[in-house]
Parts: sequence; structure tokens; C-alpha cells
Amino acid sequence: MSNEHASTDIPQVSTVTVSELRSIAAASTPHFSQQVRERIQGLIASLPADHPARVFGEQEIIRLADIGNSGEVRGTPNEPTLKPLSSVTQTQPAAE
Repeated sequence: MSNEHASTDIPQVSTVTVSELRSIAAASTPHFSQQVRERIQGLIASLPADHPARVFGEQEIIRLADIGNSGEVRGTPNEPTLKPLSSVTQTQPAAE
């Protein structure tokens, strides 16, 4: 197969959409947020600054950086009457 025909067989990559970015970022956890953030950065890099997917992607990049550094709470906020689990506190009680 010649190079002339090979270029027509490669599918063209379409522009990423807000919906696609939402699908990628929706299930991100603090553990994987940095990898998802890098994926989104790559997908929006060539989009114009005012493109809706780029604007949304940049907002998600900030959110993903935040949850990657500090974790996140989904659903209801932490309840002040509940103590944090010992597995996530900074100091652990001494073993007896």
C-alpha cells in the first residue's frame, strides 16, 4: 500500500466535546485525578481559548488538581458530630 492511500484510511480525530470531558472527569477519584487532569490537558490543548470544551476542561483541571492534593467529599458535607476515621487522621493511637 502506498503512502498516498494510507493517509485516507486514517480516521480524522474530531474536536472533543464538553460531554466527552464530563464523561472522562466524572468518576475521577483523588487517587487518579492527576492522570485524568493530564488527559484533559492533552485533549483541550489545541482548542481555541473560547471553545466551550476548553473552558470546561480548564475548570475541571483546577478541580482535579484540588482533589488530587486534598481529597474530596461527595454527597453531604462532613458532619461535625462524627469523628474522622482513625485510618485518615494524621496521628495514630499507640498500639497496646
